Amino acid sequence: MADYEATPDHWVRRLARRKNVAYPASIEIATILEKHTVLEDEQLEFLERHARSDWTNLCAGLPQFRTEFAGVLALIRDAESAEARWRAFQFLSHAVTFVGQEFLRPAVRQLLPCFFRMYPTGKVVVIRYDTRVDLAAGMLRFMYAAAQAPLQELVKDGSSHGVATLREWHMTSLSHLMPALLDFFSYLFYPFVGGARAILPGLAFYFLLDPPEKHMPGPFPRNWLAFASNSATFADEAVDGIKLATEPKGPTAHRAGHQRFCHDTGFGAEDRLCLLRWYLGCLNRLFFELTDAANFTANLDREGVIDPVFWI
Repeated sequence: MADYEATPDHWVRRLARRKNVAYPASIEIATILEKHTVLEDEQLEFLERHARSDWTNLCAGLPQFRTEFAGVLALIRDAESAEARWRAFQFLSHAVTFVGQEFLRPAVRQLLPCFFRMYPTGKVVVIRYDTRVDLAAGMLRFMYAAAQAPLQELVKDGSSHGVATLREWHMTSLSHLMPALLDFFSYLFYPFVGGARAILPGLAFYFLLDPPEKHMPGPFPRNWLAFASNSATFADEAVDGIKLATEPKGPTAHRAGHQRFCHDTGFGAEDRLCLLRWYLGCLNRLFFELTDAANFTANLDREGVIDPVFWI
């Protein structure tokens, strides 16, 4: 296993466990684009690197749904004319997701000015993530399968893609996790929405809104279950009904609508960018530890054998 080594005293460890060796950063900020950034080839070099990435090579042979460049321009025009900001970002996200690789560079040159016209002081954080987490998690799944069945039974499976029962277990792929991780960061200071994302395999565009948008609950329930949930008063906070009726957009209505889980401010883009750097660093360390087979030994004995069933 290329990421592991066996020491002379019969220990197994990942290479990054050596002294003075930094653990691998699977997620990293490629660049930060602002309104005054000149979109020349040097500033868009991350697109060339993405075109040569493992993710692009892996997706090359898969069925893909792509639009022509005219379709991308139409989506950007729809974003410009959208009355609701959240709808505009839906169009911008689709423009990134469905553009062909050969049109990605001109699409970015058209898309970024559209965003900066809406948020002149906003930032676009380009985040790159590699396949190391996926490969490490795949190796652990293979070890799990090998521990569950004899080798001859695995060979009888006849599948060129591995054990059939484990194909749908790969929820630790960063391609699945990155949208959720960035959405979590966007809503961290609820009810202020701090960002929106557009993601390709291996590359994410995170639109850092400045100022952040403030979410306001609608006056009417979103679904029938809302009636039942609103009638549950256990551990609820007392609300002045008169103020709620006379000031439907006042602080009392705001607090009641958000059920106390809210911040008074959404913080500026620079502050949230510093937090994003720390957040990505923590994610890198978390994924490194979660996918280190040497962390999962029989009975958690540091000198015991690796137990892949315990990891799953």
